[in-house]
Amino acid sequence: IFLFISSILVFLFSIVVCAVLITAAAMDLPDSRMQLWKGSVDLLLENAYSGCGMGRFSEVILPYLPEKYYFTAFAAPMHPHPHNEILNFFCSYGIAGVVFLGTLIFAALKNRPESKSQYFGVWIFLFLLVCGSFDVHCAVLPGAVWFLIMPGMLAAASAETFSVDDHQFRWQQLIQPAIALSGIIISVWFSVKHFEAGIYNRNGEIALGKGDFAAGKEALEKSLSADILPHAAYRLAELYLHVFNEPQKCIDVLDKLSQKRKINNYLHSYRLRAVAYAKLGKIEQSRAALALELRNYPYSIINTRLEFIQKQLDNAPETERREVWEKLLKLCALRKISVAEAAKISAEADDRGY
Repeated sequence: IFLFISSILVFLFSIVVCAVLITAAAMDLPDSRMQLWKGSVDLLLENAYSGCGMGRFSEVILPYLPEKYYFTAFAAPMHPHPHNEILNFFCSYGIAGVVFLGTLIFAALKNRPESKSQYFGVWIFLFLLVCGSFDVHCAVLPGAVWFLIMPGMLAAASAETFSVDDHQFRWQQLIQPAIALSGIIISVWFSVKHFEAGIYNRNGEIALGKGDFAAGKEALEKSLSADILPHAAYRLAELYLHVFNEPQKCIDVLDKLSQKRKINNYLHSYRLRAVAYAKLGKIEQSRAALALELRNYPYSIINTRLEFIQKQLDNAPETERREVWEKLLKLCALRKISVAEAAKISAEADDRGY
């Protein structure tokens, strides 16, 4: 009973903390995290019942970010989570997911005999819940491991001991060890492939840092063949487009990232697509990709320059071209650079500042 009541109290505490933080975000303070929470709340309100889906936060949050976010000190080009465990769970699974999780917790704690295993499992849960009021821990490996241990400890605390009687077949005793061994083998295999891809990705970055683009491309291609790491795929697409002038290969790599990892807009993938399609003469696809890029990063100098070039090529009305040009001037003034300096910024530059 003590464990159950304490869990409920800490859960309510976390809800109160979230409410306070979300209220602070609604005050429109010029803080990166507050603005991110504000956008996350808007995302949640539009997807209240079932959420946006597991692992899709970074892909869908960008259009919901307030304008002020882009002019805060720590504006980032990627947002894998909202830096709040409960808010992240709500955004991912909606009300239905939260009700389901609450039901599991209630079932795990109700009428269970207290034991050391149960204390340990509940302690992990409470730790993640309290700390999760200020950041997301289950998104990183240590937090995810602890979160996986928690339900196992709870289950172990409530499991009844039993023995296999003489009438049962011997193979029935091997089912659980066989399942466990299979899981270990599969986990090790995927871990090795992921580690191999990471090593090649690191070697590729080192080669690119030394200016050896050929070696960098070779290493990144090996990384992609071992496992599809989003950053390795993005860097390889950049190389194909900007260094080796192979726009079709750039599109192919981004398509593979989209198909295998379900990631469509890692960093500036849409901008890479827009430029690649333009080089291939596929103007309509280029326009569509640039529109998505501008939706995600409306205050990027590079994107605004591309938008202005597109308006010129399309012979857009003078009012539209002037509007984009004035926006470009304002962005340059905010970043304290001239338009001439902005014109020298390459399309593959990091958009943290541009």
